[in-house]
Amino acid sequence: MDVPRFAVDRMLGRLARWLRVLGFDAAYRNELPGDRLLTLAAREDRIVVTRDGRLRDPRGRARVIRITSAGFRDQLRELDRVLPLGGMDARPQRCVECNEAVLPVALADVPESVPAYVRATQTDFRRCPRCRRIFWPATHRTRMESEIEALGLTSPGTDRA
Repeated sequence: MDVPRFAVDRMLGRLARWLRVLGFDAAYRNELPGDRLLTLAAREDRIVVTRDGRLRDPRGRARVIRITSAGFRDQLRELDRVLPLGGMDARPQRCVECNEAVLPVALADVPESVPAYVRATQTDFRRCPRCRRIFWPATHRTRMESEIEALGLTSPGTDRA
């Protein structure tokens, strides 16, 4: 099964961030109206995720999944019932801000803007090639992993009956 790619509407920004935390390619731009989101999804082979009950692709070029839940946890669970989100052995790491896959960066190349204590105590650094943010494992990663585990997302191929 191919890993799905998403086009997330402007009402679901937090969901887009969490899809990125999960390792999914989740295009999200607050300025995109529904018709342009459908065009993006069709052009880039993405699944549209929306809360807009009126958003439909009259040409049938893009799959549209409507989310009714208000909170991001419930939104993730709702999306998971339609399309399994769990079960990725090695989640690709994505920038939660701009959606690019982050790349390893050597300690020698970590900028001075990263606190000295972090540079002295960490060895795994990643950089977003677009926005240049630097990422490293910290307590927030542990909290995110606990959150993901608590969500109980379904692995592809799991019997849901």
